[in-house]
Amino acid sequence: MEKTWDNLMSALVGSNPQAFLDLVLPGCRFIKHHRNKLASSERQPDAIIEASHPIGERFLFNLEFQTYKQAHIPEKLLLYNVLLWWQYKLPVKSEVAYLTSNGQIDRPPLCWPTLGERDKDMLRFDYGNTEMWKKSPEDLLGLKHMELLPLLPLTQGGMEHEIVEDMFARLAGEQYRQLATMGFLFATLAFRNSKRDSDQEWLESRFRHMHDILRESPAYQWILDEGREEGIQKGARAMQQAAIHMVIAHFADLEELARTKIIALGDLERLQHLIIDLSISHSQEEMERVLHSL
Repeated sequence: MEKTWDNLMSALVGSNPQAFLDLVLPGCRFIKHHRNKLASSERQPDAIIEASHPIGERFLFNLEFQTYKQAHIPEKLLLYNVLLWWQYKLPVKSEVAYLTSNGQIDRPPLCWPTLGERDKDMLRFDYGNTEMWKKSPEDLLGLKHMELLPLLPLTQGGMEHEIVEDMFARLAGEQYRQLATMGFLFATLAFRNSKRDSDQEWLESRFRHMHDILRESPAYQWILDEGREEGIQKGARAMQQAAIHMVIAHFADLEELARTKIIALGDLERLQHLIIDLSISHSQEEMERVLHSL
């Protein structure tokens, strides 16, 4: 599931890179959003943003997202830093954004001791940590970017029902459908990580009255299925139908292609990735390309 959250965050960053610069590096200005896959390797960073510093210097901002504890995060940042510099020949600022509270996260800098001289560093790599649970809802609201609103449940006090309700009130309307969907996903993540089952039940009950926003959202369907004790086959069938209905709801002409391609796909992880790709497709051509890639 870690990769699914990475995909969601990558899509969110791509919709408004300036919002995340304002959140993490205030004063820096967006120039260009680079493709994630590095030309020199099979590595795929979560976000690569070209920006300008207030003093005028251009640089690359590599923002990585972590939902749960993983080993060697600083080393991965260092690797991306070197590969990005090698490809673009620009200074690289590395940052990891932790979405859920974890007392075991690595703290910068990353230091490698010199062989035979333990008190002397052979390498010292500075990077940044952003811990969403240390941000307040006001920190995000004050930046006035709609694309940051789905992250409100991850902030300090963001799981309060009033904050969640306010988030959805601000994201009402067809133009914010995908952002509202992401808000639901992150609220679910926050409640489950904090083992607040009653709040999760409240959230699901609350959304039964918001079908005009979420009923066509595949992400809504699979995130609900994830928490239920259903068999793998039943879960796969549910996600297949959610993906097919998503295609039909937006582009009915693609129904036959969607049924042919999606019914043949039984792997849960691939179905999850497909659902995310479909949800961020903005035209019939984009959705058709996704289906043909299966």
